[in-house]
Amino acid sequence: MAFFFTRRRRRSAWMRVAAVFMTVIIVSSNAASADRTFPVRQYEDGTIAIVSNHAQITGKRTAFRGDVWLSTINGGKGAYLMETLENTRKLNETLVSIKAQLRGGGCVGNNTKSALFNFTTNEYFECICKAGWMGQDCAMPLPDIEEALFRIDASDFTNATATWLPMSGQTMLKSSGQIESAEYEGRKCVQFNADEDYIEWDLNIGPTAMPILTLAVDVYVSSTPNNLGWLFGDENGGCDRYILLHDNRVGSNRTGASCKSMSQWDSPPVKVKAWNSIVAFYNQTAQTSYIYVNGEKSKVLSANHDEGNGKLRLGSPWGGHTTDSCVAKALVYDFEFTSEQVIAFSLESDFPPPPHDYCAGSSHRYWRLRLTEQKYAYNIKEIQFFSDIARYDDTQSTIAEPWSGTNSLHVKENCINSAQYGGHGCDRAFDNNIDSWWSNWAAGSGNMSWIGMDFETPQKVSHVRFMNGRDLDSNQGHVMVVEFSDDKSTWTEWTGERIVTQPKEQSQTSTSRTNTWQEAISKCSVPNRNPSYTHYPKECVGGHNIVKFTGKTVEQCKEICSAMSNCDAFEFGVAYGGAGGYQAGDCQPQSSANRGSCSGSYYNLDLYVKNEVVNININGKELHQDSDGWILLLAYKHVGGENKALVQGTAPTSPTEGYSHVWLNDLGLTAGDVDSVRFYCHTSGHSRKMHFSTSDATIKSFLIDGRTTGNTASLWTSGTSKFSDHTAYLPDVSNSVWSSSLTEFPFYKSGTYHWAIKGSDTRFECDDVPGNYAKSTLHQIWFKRKSLININDLYQDSGGWILLLAYKH
Repeated sequence: MAFFFTRRRRRSAWMRVAAVFMTVIIVSSNAASADRTFPVRQYEDGTIAIVSNHAQITGKRTAFRGDVWLSTINGGKGAYLMETLENTRKLNETLVSIKAQLRGGGCVGNNTKSALFNFTTNEYFECICKAGWMGQDCAMPLPDIEEALFRIDASDFTNATATWLPMSGQTMLKSSGQIESAEYEGRKCVQFNADEDYIEWDLNIGPTAMPILTLAVDVYVSSTPNNLGWLFGDENGGCDRYILLHDNRVGSNRTGASCKSMSQWDSPPVKVKAWNSIVAFYNQTAQTSYIYVNGEKSKVLSANHDEGNGKLRLGSPWGGHTTDSCVAKALVYDFEFTSEQVIAFSLESDFPPPPHDYCAGSSHRYWRLRLTEQKYAYNIKEIQFFSDIARYDDTQSTIAEPWSGTNSLHVKENCINSAQYGGHGCDRAFDNNIDSWWSNWAAGSGNMSWIGMDFETPQKVSHVRFMNGRDLDSNQGHVMVVEFSDDKSTWTEWTGERIVTQPKEQSQTSTSRTNTWQEAISKCSVPNRNPSYTHYPKECVGGHNIVKFTGKTVEQCKEICSAMSNCDAFEFGVAYGGAGGYQAGDCQPQSSANRGSCSGSYYNLDLYVKNEVVNININGKELHQDSDGWILLLAYKHVGGENKALVQGTAPTSPTEGYSHVWLNDLGLTAGDVDSVRFYCHTSGHSRKMHFSTSDATIKSFLIDGRTTGNTASLWTSGTSKFSDHTAYLPDVSNSVWSSSLTEFPFYKSGTYHWAIKGSDTRFECDDVPGNYAKSTLHQIWFKRKSLININDLYQDSGGWILLLAYKH
């Protein structure tokens, strides 16, 4: 039973019950004395529970202060056995006795490492078992798995010689390819990610030598680069005993224990960018086979396998059969695992939890999801807001089902939206019906499309689930941002992830759902919203596709890739006339930037690689530096309608989200340290962008403290270099300057085109003259340092040769 009561003073979560009650005796099914220390569990809300299979509490002059609950725990849910005792005190000689017998389920206290309880939802215990125990209630001893015939562990791999000697003593026969060790999520493993990457050992696992066979691996899967990803086993080209991570011939999920039967295994797909536990079983006598992927069992299929090569192999020697994986351990057994042993193998793998860089953020009354581009016809099926990330799936593979819990935050009656079409109101996106949808079709008269929730009081949102409305081209490949507000007027994007909308089936039955949630969580630091890209014409990446979008521009594809944390590059369709299947305007995000031998002219593709962001330290200050060496001094993301003070002395860490600036004086630098200066701005008032650089000595001197002493219009009308996205009239048409600071009209065409960051205290302007702070703007100032190498410090011989490299080994 679980006996709950509240208390006022903090004590240890495990304590003597006598410290809580006066003269309290606990009598359990085991013999116990009044002096016995009994397990008492404390929960986050201060509630304490006494947990026992059979407990009786008796006492004279025993006081119960606060509410008292007596509950059984059954299948994870609780039920009251008695009325709540509110503010009741028993101070007479009458014996007070409370007794209950635990029914099946719940957590076994002595076997449980920790458990959770939520009084708000009446959802009891999620049991986290101690080592050696398993099951929903931690009542089942973890079964022993007998000694393996073969076992390799990543800790025994030697990088220099690509040697991997089994702990079980077999001889390694061959190592092929460039096999190296790596580490994922804190766990060491050995990588197999190219054709001809494989190792063979002297162990015959053919059906004659080993009629009963179990293969087991712990493997990190980075991607599924082809249609024939073979990992572990033995075969002679005849689809024999082999674990298949991704093979398009064995079912829609592409996992299986063999491709011999070419049948639908119905095993789940491997999780990408995650650890996987895989156990495959083969019985030649019964001619059956099946596979477990992360604890879920496939069908049992008929399979009569050939003898293979008489060697055990990890990896594959065949072209186009490589995986992109990293193996922590691989084992071979000559018996069939029980289902409990499969669980035990998974638990003993002890996969670390994925790092989420998660921060809960602040509380606000209004929250919404907004498309970054205007759409007059758009549909959303369902949105869920959560205050924590307990349900977050970073693999984005959770099948969307109607939500039966009460711990999501939204209330459909309090929804808000930009506009709606007829009866397709915003409440339909919060109604727990994932086959109905909100629609703004033909109703979006504003300049944006958004939908959200008025929580009426400030609420912290840490996790968002999103379901796109329809499988239409018009509904896919759009960037959705999460924003909050305290007045429903001024909105701020959260520090978390963005969502790129993906096509989903319009309606599905309850027995055949495949639509998965798209999910985002709040982050501790703002991701780089606007990275730069390097363009490689007629090049591409082979086999690391994430999802393809059609009918996009390069700029739209950049925005898509920038919003996807797993996107390292994107391919863009160009009409080169090649025989490949890509069309002009196709946007193909990639989880790899390895150009390899892919032919962009054949596939009609150009490649754009996301440039890495680097922060540098200059005299104790952390500054943002892009891949071209430009260092960010000033970044002001101004939200239209706001008029916040400028922040001097704080270096901006994001070019697109920052609101601060520093000058060279703050960094201990001088104008002599500067090679060139770069200016950028854009505004919501028009589509032009200002983006240029200059190496003028006078302008470089302005960076010392921001003051523009000696400024003239002629400094800006010539000698500047324009970047490819520059479309503004300034600086070339400048005819005036205001000699005060770089933030306040340092160059402009009077009454027509201005540069201003809180100029005259109220004006934010970029190549226009709105005269106020109504428009949203982004201003940046960068500088590039001169070379830190002094040529006079280098060795030069009598012939004029300067020494760059010398190693006496």
